[in-house]
Amino acid sequence: ALVNPRRPGSAYPNPDLCGVAVAFKLAEALARHDPACLPAGFAEEVLDLVALGLVADQMPLVGENRTLVHRGLQRLGAGATRRPGLDALLGLAGLDRSFPVTAANLAYQVAPRLNACGRVGDPDTALRLLLTDDGVEAAALAQQAERDNRSRRVMDQQVKEEAVAQAEPFVARGDPGLVLAAPGWHKGVIGISASRLVEQYGRPAVLIKVEGDEARGSARSVPGVDIKAVLDRCAPLLVRWGGHAQAAGMTLLSEDVDRFRDLFLAALADERLRSRLRTEQALSYAPSVDYMPLTADQAHFAMFADATRDRSVELAESFLDVLPGLSEVTEVDLAPLRRTMLAGFEDAKAIRP
Repeated sequence: ALVNPRRPGSAYPNPDLCGVAVAFKLAEALARHDPACLPAGFAEEVLDLVALGLVADQMPLVGENRTLVHRGLQRLGAGATRRPGLDALLGLAGLDRSFPVTAANLAYQVAPRLNACGRVGDPDTALRLLLTDDGVEAAALAQQAERDNRSRRVMDQQVKEEAVAQAEPFVARGDPGLVLAAPGWHKGVIGISASRLVEQYGRPAVLIKVEGDEARGSARSVPGVDIKAVLDRCAPLLVRWGGHAQAAGMTLLSEDVDRFRDLFLAALADERLRSRLRTEQALSYAPSVDYMPLTADQAHFAMFADATRDRSVELAESFLDVLPGLSEVTEVDLAPLRRTMLAGFEDAKAIRP
């Protein structure tokens, strides 16, 4: 059986399920078919992990996803979870369990520590951290995750500094996107560094680690530009590629990096032309204000405009949930943006203040 919510012809109403959510739905279906096949209460007990996976994979927090995350956060907030590893991670992140755990906490404080294990350390650390029942082992594994995360930050900063130096001539000549490559970059952090370049320059970025004859890259995009569609147009030069509208990865031959840059820029110009009308339409619903957020936050501003257009209180709330985490990461007070969003939403009374 092929279990895939994005399978052509699928009638399932939610295509935006990440891997852990698909596994959860499969477990639910198995339990309905044979209640004895899983321990009693299994589905409720793993909702904290489902919430963590949905948030960490940056899935849209709307509809079913929002419900699953809400239920998982309730378990975390009520102390119902029995995972010493999650408790240890929350403690290292400085989160007082007397206050509710939010989606932003998972996205910006817990997930990076878990992801760092796979990016620059041993993925088994993260797995053991989530599975262990031993508090002492959990504390030691959480400390290792913290060390990995610190190493990831150092590598990320190094890659970003080198990438910025490489980017300057391309930015100066007005390239609509960036394709940068180097042999010394760690493949586990080039995606994060690409995101930082998108924030700094406001254009799609591809960072590529060259390894002998083969090169592996990670791409990040800006709102309104489908980076996966751009890569699809670069297929003649790619060995493998995949991803979604805002993030993707690819493998190509090292000798083709320069040719890939030219083809990528041409494909990007074509995609920008196709998406300009969609972007302008979405932004036309945003309230007219003098306050403009940083480039990193304009994505949420534009998406909130879509929520305003569609009269979707649920979708609007999902973006409002993210703002506290963005404020912490960017060190910018985004309260004015939140107030502006609410002021532009006719059903503002339906959204919590």
